[in-house]
Amino acid sequence: MKLSRLLPLLLALAVVSCTAEKEEFFEDDENIHVSGGYKLKKRTFWDDYDTNMDSYTTFAYDKNGRVKEIVYVHESKDIYKDVISWGDNMVYYEWMRYEEDQMYTFEKDKVIRKETKDYTMRFEYDPSNRLYKYYLSTKSHDSEVTYYWDNGKLSKVTRHDDAGTHQHDYTYRISYEGDECNGYFPWFFPSDDYIFCPLIQANPELVGIKQTYIPSKVELKGYSSYSGLLYDRSYYIECQKDKNGCVDFMLIKEKETHDYGNTYTFEWGK
Repeated sequence: MKLSRLLPLLLALAVVSCTAEKEEFFEDDENIHVSGGYKLKKRTFWDDYDTNMDSYTTFAYDKNGRVKEIVYVHESKDIYKDVISWGDNMVYYEWMRYEEDQMYTFEKDKVIRKETKDYTMRFEYDPSNRLYKYYLSTKSHDSEVTYYWDNGKLSKVTRHDDAGTHQHDYTYRISYEGDECNGYFPWFFPSDDYIFCPLIQANPELVGIKQTYIPSKVELKGYSSYSGLLYDRSYYIECQKDKNGCVDFMLIKEKETHDYGNTYTFEWGK
């Protein structure tokens, strides 16, 4: 089973909605800045117990280091090319694989709001401009997700889901063994599509979750107000680095002794 299924579960302008016609969106190529260094160029995924490639995603960037083209290719040969438009403190992102239009609103180079037709998210940051909290509102539930940092390392994430008649609470505890990488560690917590969409995979600094430390273990516990304990699992992370010190291989497995699990490879460039 894919890890994303195990790890449970955006102020557009007042006059512009996420379904706004493209010609209503005015692009500004210089307004939103991102950090330099190595950029993720390709991400390939193999599922548990499967030696065949499941999918890969490629990323291309503009002269300012901001992602301008994302192409997703599935093993079935389905191909999707996303559309990214960088505007005046806004980004209009068309995630073609899921036919989802997203509008991001920025303040001081950080996303403060994300909006789609199905949900909205609000973002808050700590004094170091790292993600502190985001609030998610959907038709079925509201969520509050809090990020805890320790000397540049993401050490814990908590999530509270409120569906009115019931609540779910999750805690991710992240451990490290001291290893760092160039570029950034290309995985985020939680790994659901709200935070882990391809735009943020390519430019994680936009929401303050870019880090160079490589986790070795993630412990997940989840509770339901109905049934009590939902999850009590550990995930072990093995990484290798390329000649430039960037992560080029990552294995996520459910038992430390396993030599299989969800496998990712990465290609980087400047």
